[in-house]
Amino acid sequence: MTEASALIYLSVASAWLVWVLIAAAIVTPYLFRPTRFAHALGLLGERGGAMLARMRPHMWLGYGIACVIVMHALDAMRAGGFSQLDRTGIWLAAAALVLSLCQLVIGAALAQKRCARRPLLRRAHFWTMIGLVLTALGHTVLNAPGL
Repeated sequence: MTEASALIYLSVASAWLVWVLIAAAIVTPYLFRPTRFAHALGLLGERGGAMLARMRPHMWLGYGIACVIVMHALDAMRAGGFSQLDRTGIWLAAAALVLSLCQLVIGAALAQKRCARRPLLRRAHFWTMIGLVLTALGHTVLNAPGL
């Protein structure tokens, strides 16, 4: 196996991992809300705990997403072969990278105990997630081999 083919394999594997992490990050805030469903699954314990403590898995997933996206981008760039890829897909990938970093900044602000503009930041976090999913999906459709 050549270095370029190994990097392409790593890039494809990291792309799949990003999608799994994104799905998990989207689901976790809803799973850890104090609902009957969450209590029935035993996700909250007896009392549920503080919101920031319940959101900790979501936060770590967000950090993981950003790290894997950067790894995916670096592997893809080192593998080369950009002339075979759709330019719009590459721009969408760049936008997804920027949006993932925006998510980290917004999420870090939301993780503070005293967050004065929490409702506004939560909406921004939600809509940035929608943008991230749409740009990453566009990149995947346009540039993924075999789709």
